[in-house]
Amino acid sequence: MKTKVMGVLHLTPDAFAASDRSPTRAAVTRGRRMIADGADILEVNCPAPAGEPAPAEGAARVVAALAGDVRVAVATGSPELATAATAAGATLICDASGAASVPAGPGEALVGVAADTGAGWVAAPAPASEGNSRPSGAGSVLAETLRALETQVARLSAAGLREIYLDPGIGGDRAVAEDLDLLGGMERLATLGRPLVVGVDDGRLIDELHAAADTRRLAESAAAGDRWADRLEGALAVAVWAMLAGAAVLRTRHVAATVQAARTVGAKQPAGPT
Repeated sequence: MKTKVMGVLHLTPDAFAASDRSPTRAAVTRGRRMIADGADILEVNCPAPAGEPAPAEGAARVVAALAGDVRVAVATGSPELATAATAAGATLICDASGAASVPAGPGEALVGVAADTGAGWVAAPAPASEGNSRPSGAGSVLAETLRALETQVARLSAAGLREIYLDPGIGGDRAVAEDLDLLGGMERLATLGRPLVVGVDDGRLIDELHAAADTRRLAESAAAGDRWADRLEGALAVAVWAMLAGAAVLRTRHVAATVQAARTVGAKQPAGPT
């Protein structure tokens, strides 16, 4: 059973500013390119600016256009958007905000969508916030993440969800040292018995690991409007690290290269069923 690759599509108005097409059409075009590159899953990522409604209609159009060719996930904190996306063919909900970690909180309705539709779920620990700070020190982030995800698995199982993936939350608001702690402890996370989803191209982490990057090349890629191109080598290093530790799914913008790495490495059975 090979590690699967999840391509990320950011469906935001400015995500495809260089294109003369609408964000929706541009997202579908990019999604089809990722499918051609070998993506097993596409994640339609749908953040909404504070105070604005989530773009449910646009997300549903993207999902409907792609779901016939590949499995589609939707990353959102909006039950309304998740409902529209699952109706259009999405079969996996990514709770990147960790909303389901709070009992009777805003994530409860989102869990209800998954339970009602039979969609799978990608659980992630809640980000640190005021009044909800993370512990510090070697090993403490890993231990806290283990506890948080274990609690979520119990809650989600009680709600009737059966297909549950675990995302330790590499990147985001964590410090680089904490990300490395999680990467180094993935085999412990795998003891929870659920397949692991790992994001492999977080910019801060890769910039730290890729300290020998050519700054001239970075400037050129930024000027060309592709701020991720020069992070490819670092993203692949993290991807291989995650695969060897048993990741079941790699979330990435670099689909073609990551698919090739997955075919080449293939060195360890992914943790948990996929």
